[in-house]
Parts: sequence; C-alpha cells; structure tokens
Amino acid sequence: VTPPPPVPVDTPLVAAPDARRDFIVVDDEAGLRRALDAPFDRWIHFLHPSQEAIVTGRFSGPVKVTGAAGTGKTVVAMHRARHLARAGKRVLLTSFVRTLCANLERNLRLLCTPDELARITVSTVHTRVLNILHKSDPKIRWVDERAVQAALTTAARELSPPHDLAFLQAEWDHVIQPQGIATWDQYLEARRTGRGRTLSPRDRKAVWQVFSRARELLAAKNGADWAALCERATGLLTSGQVQSDSDA
Repeated sequence: VTPPPPVPVDTPLVAAPDARRDFIVVDDEAGLRRALDAPFDRWIHFLHPSQEAIVTGRFSGPVKVTGAAGTGKTVVAMHRARHLARAGKRVLLTSFVRTLCANLERNLRLLCTPDELARITVSTVHTRVLNILHKSDPKIRWVDERAVQAALTTAARELSPPHDLAFLQAEWDHVIQPQGIATWDQYLEARRTGRGRTLSPRDRKAVWQVFSRARELLAAKNGADWAALCERATGLLTSGQVQSDSDA
C-alpha cells in the first residue's frame, strides 16, 4: 500500500485529506446550520478523497470501478450521477436488480435537489430495453425459463440435433444467456470454458440451428429471451429506427 503523503505540522488534523473520511469541515455558520439540520441519512454520503476523485474526474471513455462489498461503489455512482446532473447532463443510472434501483432512487432523493433529480433516470437494464422495443412493437414480451425450455424441446424434436436436450439446455443456460448471444457469428466465436465438451464449427452450427428455431417459435407468440431482446433493441437504436427516451 502506498503510504499517504506527510501532513505539514501546521495543518489542522481534521483538514488533512485522509481525515475527510471521518470529518467534514464547515467554513461558516450557514454551512454548520445545513449540516445540523440535515437528516441522518444525509451524513452517510460524505466522500473520501479517493471517492471524490472518481466522482468529479474527467474521463475520455468508460471507467470501471471495482471493490469488495461495502467499499462505497454505489455511493460513488450516486454522487457521479449528481455531479453530471449539476453540469446539465442527462444521466441514466442503471442496474440489473430492481431492489437496488429502488434503493438508489430513495437515496438520490435525499442527496439531490429537485432540478438535479429531474435529470437522473434510475432503471433496470431490462426495463429500458422493453421501453425501447415497445416503441416499435408494443406486443413484444420477455418469456420465462419454462417457455424457453418448451421451445427448445420442440425445436430439438423437429431438427434432431446430434446432442440431447439436457446438453442443449445447459448450453443455453451457460453460454447463450450469460454472454448475450443472439446471432450465429456471436455463437461461433463464443467462449465455452467449463462446458466439458469441445464443439467443432459443424457441431456449433447444428446446435445453433436449434436455438434459432426455438427463438422463431417464441417470436411467433411475441416472446423472446433477454439476449434476443437486447440485441434487437440495440439494432433499433443503432439504425435510428427508434430514438432513446428523452428522459434517459
């Protein structure tokens, strides 16, 4: 661990950068009044300097922030959203988990002004995908595992692939869905680490024909799995057929 830089002897202890994880320095009476009147939940949002560097940083591309549970990644994300909203930007703060989105919304209401909050949209990834798709096809819907399994069973019965249904289902669960594979080219290049059986390009093609047919069966009932839905939404946005929501 890199040791922190030495603190000059004439620097008050609470003003040292590393002390900001435990102390907040108030410069005037108005600031003190705001701090004393703030609800307790507001106090948990004070940032350590290392967090603040991420929140206010200027980046030329995507930034990945990693850390164990409880290290403050979600707090950083909320503050980053507020920082961008203050700068007049529209922000989408997203997760795959609905309960986390609800928690983010609750804490943002404590953290942000009404104007800042109006610029931030909190939503799951899949909710945004469905919102985009419904602009083009209001009937399209996500299907659950039972519907997918039924479609795979029918497709396998029709095509008689060289692999049994258990293998096909496992390939779907451990390769197709986790990697978001929606096209033959993607499956041809897909990683299959841990699957225990190597597939030649010819074998992959036979397996993919089953998956493709299963998706056709689902589409006939306006249904699709998440990988197919995400791929379709991306295509609509990229081609310009659908515009992203004005609030996200």
